[in-house]
Amino acid sequence: MLSEVSAVPYASAAEVYCPFYLPDTTAATRFEQAGYLMEEYFLRGEGDLYASGGHAPRLLRSGLPFVTRALVARPQRPSDFSGVVHLNATHPFLGLVQWEYLAELCLDTGDAYIAVGTGTDALSRGRSTADYPVSATPVMRWFNSSRYAPLVWPEDDGIRWTIFADVAALLRAPERPMLSGLEIKRVYASGWSFLGSFMRTFINEGFHDSMRRADGGPLIDGYVIGISSPWQGGGYLEINSGVPPAPVGHQRRRLRAIDVPVIEFLSQNEGERNIGSQAPDVDEGPGRHRLYEVAGTTHTDLGVVVPRTGMIQLGQRSHPFALPEPPRRFASSDVPLRRLFSATMANLDRWTTESEAPPASARLRFDAALEVARDEFGNPLGGVRSVQLDLPLARYGRAPAEHAEDNATHFLPMYRIPLRREQLARLYPGGREEYLRRAGEVLERMISGRWLRRADMHSYSAEITDAAAAAFAVTERG
Repeated sequence: MLSEVSAVPYASAAEVYCPFYLPDTTAATRFEQAGYLMEEYFLRGEGDLYASGGHAPRLLRSGLPFVTRALVARPQRPSDFSGVVHLNATHPFLGLVQWEYLAELCLDTGDAYIAVGTGTDALSRGRSTADYPVSATPVMRWFNSSRYAPLVWPEDDGIRWTIFADVAALLRAPERPMLSGLEIKRVYASGWSFLGSFMRTFINEGFHDSMRRADGGPLIDGYVIGISSPWQGGGYLEINSGVPPAPVGHQRRRLRAIDVPVIEFLSQNEGERNIGSQAPDVDEGPGRHRLYEVAGTTHTDLGVVVPRTGMIQLGQRSHPFALPEPPRRFASSDVPLRRLFSATMANLDRWTTESEAPPASARLRFDAALEVARDEFGNPLGGVRSVQLDLPLARYGRAPAEHAEDNATHFLPMYRIPLRREQLARLYPGGREEYLRRAGEVLERMISGRWLRRADMHSYSAEITDAAAAAFAVTERG
């Protein structure tokens, strides 16, 4: 249970590890122009350790001391606050904050964002060294030893569930040090990769059902499980460090029906392996659920290049896990995963407040060999669609055989490989003008289908226009 929450002042955002922006950057300008503040807090208390207990987690041990941190983004003026808080955990590997997934949505709408430290994992501990730690708490102390000296974390990461729930409960308290003076109406939880698996495990092990508000209502009003499939090895976490997680195929991995909506938001990378039984799509009542698989994306894609501040900070100090990657022959996917996610979060809020179910989506399609089915250009069929897939200017997938070395990455590569001039001429006889006209029609369908926020249309349209100019320049020059 939390016993103390104290603000930690800073003179420059550069003192804070993995901040929402670095000084003198476009991200800093965007943050300031939106009228936002960044705050950091240390959270002290004693955590509980649990084991799987069927319907509800079973308490093993209490009183494990911890000091962790929370990083907060919020509007400066209470009148600008939407009433919505996005509660995230921080990643165990390098303690990174996943602000980039929600940044544009929050800054556009007045939502607040909180990332709370929830420890590390066995993999990160195993890869840490005294000189170059990579697990969350030690790497923060390595970055700024004086600022983060107070941080304390036990050897067993199983206290993470109660810490996350305690922060959610704090947000429901009328008097609180974080987001004080703001009227909080709804709290949504989301996470990506390991932290998406965190959300699934939090739900399935019974923490959502058993840890409630004083009036019996839920602490969290809705969840998004990002880029994590139950049919991948990492799609579920151990409840404590003494037991392995439920294995792939185990019934416990199948999403539990709870009293708030849950959306699983997968890239194609996870969708390609997500071929076992799933929780059904449910529009209303207990177990409300959607499953989305975004075609043309992989585990690390956002659709835009977003520098990760923590990696920049570590790179400036020559941390070996933050060294720049070698140049790639092909660009990463520009399928607008972050824009699709922003629309998904808006749909989750409408589902919660107005009982209006979000759109359903076709799953990725598979061939007889259980590989993702592809069209004549090599692009995936099915899944959540976008202009890039419905009106292709490129193929999205692995590098060609003659450049196979470019495919040697940790996650499935999803490169953007431009179509040839003759392919573009066949697809779009009217050239760039025809392409842009048809793209405008797809954009309107995405907005009317609630796959794209109207607020994102202008910037997305500009990206499409730039991509078309580059693609058709070769054709127009002959």
